[in-house]
Amino acid sequence: MGENYSNVRIRETGEWKKIAIASVSVLENIDSVIVKWQNWLNLITRIASIPSALIMKLNEDTIEVFLKSNSVGNHYKAGEKSELGLGLYC
Repeated sequence: MGENYSNVRIRETGEWKKIAIASVSVLENIDSVIVKWQNWLNLITRIASIPSALIMKLNEDTIEVFLKSNSVGNHYKAGEKSELGLGLYC
């Protein structure tokens, strides 16, 4: 996988930041991408000494836990949903 960069505008300040993004081949198996994301979540919780890390899925009216770290103390469940504006923001 190669890396490229994207300019991202921060809403609150209007400031522009350049961030590195990993490009994912269309031909890459989605299951292998999910496994990589899962490994990143688990690593983040260990490095940062935090109880949970989540990847959220934004739906029309809800936000949903798509993936969660397998860390001790993580009380979130995959598939758990909340109405927008009520919480579960990461």
